Amino acid sequence: MPKRELVLRHAGGLVKHLGLQMYTSPTRAIAELISNAWDGEAAKVHVKIPLGQDFSDASIIEIVDDGIGMTFEECRDEYLIVGRDRRREEGEFSKNNKRRIQAHKGLGKLAGFGIANLIEVRTVKNKWLTHFSMDYDKIEKAKLAGDCRLDIIEDTKTNEKDGTRIILKKIKLNRAIAKDRFFTSMARRFSILSNEFKVFINGDQLEKKEMPLEFRFPEGASKWNKETIPGCGEIKWWIGFTKDPIKDEVSQGISVLSRGKIAQEPWFFLLTGGLWAQHGKEYMTGEVIVDEIDDVEDLISTDRATVRWSHPMLMPVVEWGQQKIKELIKEWARKRSEKKLAILREKIRYAEIIAKYQPREQAEIRYVFEKLASSPTLGDDKIYAISLSFLKAFQNEHVMALIRDMDAMSPEAQEEIWNLICEYDVLEAIDTFQKLKARRDIIKKLSEMIDRGAAERPDMHDFLKAHKWILEPRFEYMRPETSLDRLLIEEFGLSETDTPDGKKRVDFFCLAGLKSIVIVELKRPGRAVPRNELDRARDYVFFMRDWVSKTSDPTYQYSDVSGRVIFSEYGKDVTKEHIENYKAGGLHFIEWKRLSIAAEQAFEFLFNTIKEIVPKDDPRIKAIEDPDYLKTMFKKEGKKKS
Repeated sequence: MPKRELVLRHAGGLVKHLGLQMYTSPTRAIAELISNAWDGEAAKVHVKIPLGQDFSDASIIEIVDDGIGMTFEECRDEYLIVGRDRRREEGEFSKNNKRRIQAHKGLGKLAGFGIANLIEVRTVKNKWLTHFSMDYDKIEKAKLAGDCRLDIIEDTKTNEKDGTRIILKKIKLNRAIAKDRFFTSMARRFSILSNEFKVFINGDQLEKKEMPLEFRFPEGASKWNKETIPGCGEIKWWIGFTKDPIKDEVSQGISVLSRGKIAQEPWFFLLTGGLWAQHGKEYMTGEVIVDEIDDVEDLISTDRATVRWSHPMLMPVVEWGQQKIKELIKEWARKRSEKKLAILREKIRYAEIIAKYQPREQAEIRYVFEKLASSPTLGDDKIYAISLSFLKAFQNEHVMALIRDMDAMSPEAQEEIWNLICEYDVLEAIDTFQKLKARRDIIKKLSEMIDRGAAERPDMHDFLKAHKWILEPRFEYMRPETSLDRLLIEEFGLSETDTPDGKKRVDFFCLAGLKSIVIVELKRPGRAVPRNELDRARDYVFFMRDWVSKTSDPTYQYSDVSGRVIFSEYGKDVTKEHIENYKAGGLHFIEWKRLSIAAEQAFEFLFNTIKEIVPKDDPRIKAIEDPDYLKTMFKKEGKKKS
């Protein structure tokens, strides 16, 4: 028999873009290969991968299935054609009509190149073994339009059982993969795990396990609710809330699955603002199954991380998700409050204590306890401590007036007030008052700089870097990272000053905190920002995410990367769809005017609130409000003595 050939069609840059760049996450890459095993009618898939240890030149990753395998001809005419739409050519079901297939774009075969430079495919069908390799370096040399002839290792008869083995070599991963995190992330990517389709990782079966939940909708582990969305058919869902905030971003949020496979990594249906955004999402996890998403071409990104939700067919799903989250956040807050209140009453001997007070006072105490229990930020121990302090001080008119006004406060402001009550120390209140007074001058300066259109660098850059809390309160506790700045400067060919050769000047700075990196991009006040500049800001985020996924520096491992663009208005070439895509990619927008107004409103509220705690005639407060107050008092005292 003459020697046969296998050729990868449409190689080069396409392979780089759709393999190496789209699947840098080991979980995404291996999940795509497991999905191929499902389409190949496998009953069992065995993944062998080093976990909890560093990779070496000799490390390999294997994905082995017992499916129907492929013949030489199927490898040549079907598998090795990049971008082949299997559903359009063969229909909705697998070769023997056993399963509704997941393959769509014909790109999953490239997933391995995201984490390895060499892929071997060893497949057996009808007693014939086809074994070949795909070398990324060789494929890359073929350029964009060139086909690439592959190395055939074996092309012969065999007595082996049908099935396929994918072997990844020349691994590109720089750091060890944590076992628990890998299992959790992988399990969230599938809803097809069952007795008919089992996945084993290093011999341990992969199973979907819900984390311990305080509240679940619907109640009962593994139960699902069903609803019908016009235009999208029937969907299934469950959403739960943990007792404590979820620290792992892999588990926080709602995953969307389609045809048994993840389509959208955990998210919150583009919903921002309000109580849920500040606290509810930290406790929320869940899944939604919308099979129709995968019935329309090109709605799901190649790496199965996001969906093009701006498509008219999917907007009802987004609206449903937003409404469901709002509805369940309210129900979660109610249930959580009731539970906390019951615990508090038992712990503090509520019935015994309240009996000592008059009916009007009892009503006041009940009101305060209910507000304490409804706080989204306070733990049981903190509530107990505050309640004890309150019982000592609740007859103070200033304290009660403050508590009655708390309905209009943000959760952060409420927690600040509860802390003040818990400590119940006038000196603490005065210290806070003094800090706020200093911040007012900073906010006024910001407004002046915005009005005169101050340059983004160095004026706005240095100012906001020094006063990070203006952007978001949590930024105050994040540190500027010049090392991350330099990474972006080198990658994108930027300069910190104007240069004769026309290099783009840096107008951003990076902040790093506990498990998070934020790239703050500043645009000059009063200037419209064109699309190409927003594209570059998005690219900064994408590059940093890729770098974080590969770095061996433990400081930044598993960090969430997002961006903030501070600007005045969008350019004319920026559409609503562009803005939605930027936000879905982790880019958030803050308008200069709104930034100034929000900072001023927050200041006024806290300033006046803290004044209520301190007696109005306290000379220390008057001295803070009026710098000349003490001078006037000293003059008066001097006259009296003389």
